[in-house]
Amino acid sequence: MSIFKASVWALIVIAIDFMVGIINQKIYATFVGNEGLVLIGNFNNVMNILLLLGSGGVLSGITKVVAQKDSQSIWKHIFALLVATALITSIVATILFPFIKQTVVPKGVEVHPLALGGLLIALPLMVIYTGYMHLLMGLKKVKTYSLFRISQQIVNLISTFILTATFLFNGIILSSYIPSLFMFLVLVIVFKNVVVKPEFSNLSKTKVLYKELAQFSLATFISTILLYSSQLFIRNYVSVHLSVEEASYWQVLVTLSRMWLAFFSFVIVTYLFPQMASIQDIRIARRKAFSLISLLLLGSSFIGLILYMLRNILIILIYNNDFLEAANYFHLQIIADIIKIAGLSFAYYSLAKGWIRLYIFSEIIYYALWIFLGSLLLPSLGLKGIFYAQMVSISAYALLLGIFFVKGK
Repeated sequence: MSIFKASVWALIVIAIDFMVGIINQKIYATFVGNEGLVLIGNFNNVMNILLLLGSGGVLSGITKVVAQKDSQSIWKHIFALLVATALITSIVATILFPFIKQTVVPKGVEVHPLALGGLLIALPLMVIYTGYMHLLMGLKKVKTYSLFRISQQIVNLISTFILTATFLFNGIILSSYIPSLFMFLVLVIVFKNVVVKPEFSNLSKTKVLYKELAQFSLATFISTILLYSSQLFIRNYVSVHLSVEEASYWQVLVTLSRMWLAFFSFVIVTYLFPQMASIQDIRIARRKAFSLISLLLLGSSFIGLILYMLRNILIILIYNNDFLEAANYFHLQIIADIIKIAGLSFAYYSLAKGWIRLYIFSEIIYYALWIFLGSLLLPSLGLKGIFYAQMVSISAYALLLGIFFVKGK
């Protein structure tokens, strides 16, 4: 498939993800309100952490290894690894279930244990399905991968509406993992030629493969854990020290941030990163990266300004009047997002040049500083303190990586 066709499929997937995300937020706001947004935010954070742990942190490495070694024997050992790590994670999560429930469910909300516990049962199948999606990318089956993503989002939209309208809080939890289970069944039934059985007979080879895969995934593993755990902490901290309503306003802006930054993240990951990795001359790489980063910042500033001017309309359209209070913090989130684009660009430049330790160190500094400053500023500044903390921490993140961008060799 040509790069043009691949780009078209990628843009279609992003557009559908965006539209489904907006409609789902409207469903949550309509049927479950403030508490529902906090609940779904917490649950998605925990679910993504469990998926990361359940995959052994190797999903991003699967694509590269499969692309290099197009062999079914490799696939069998990959899925043996995924099955083993997913089962171990499910067992550990079952033991820690009371803590998980306390972390996910806001005070005053009742959720049936089976709705939460269903994730622990579904986790191995979700991990294997996600692994197959990365396998398809490694095999360069962009169209097949994109069709699965689109189909999953359609199932996601339908299940979110039906389950949330019927079961309310329990429904939004069920709708978070049922689409993946449905698509796993579709994968097994329709694409029998892609599905392979895990190979457990040679565990030593599986261990060697894990080490190879883990080299590609260490940075992503740490970054993802820090992202979701910090969001969990901040959301629950705001809920306890301010209110669930204030936490829901923060969640509104986090969700809108993720939606509008998806395009810029896509450009950075799929264009800037491979381009910089392929250029050996550091001066040429730095010059080209600077031009692209400047363009990204200019474009994001322009779009950010438009979003700020339309903030009230967007919040009412996507949510409802009950969430208009979030508009008072909109400008702070936009500023933080624009700085984040610079930081993310420098971060992927660092990964492209093999500066893994710098990337990991900067991620730790960013999230630790965000949590520390947020806890420090919230008592005196309220919810604004969380946004000021994010602006300062993301600025420090971008500055640190920017210094190495300019002076690194």
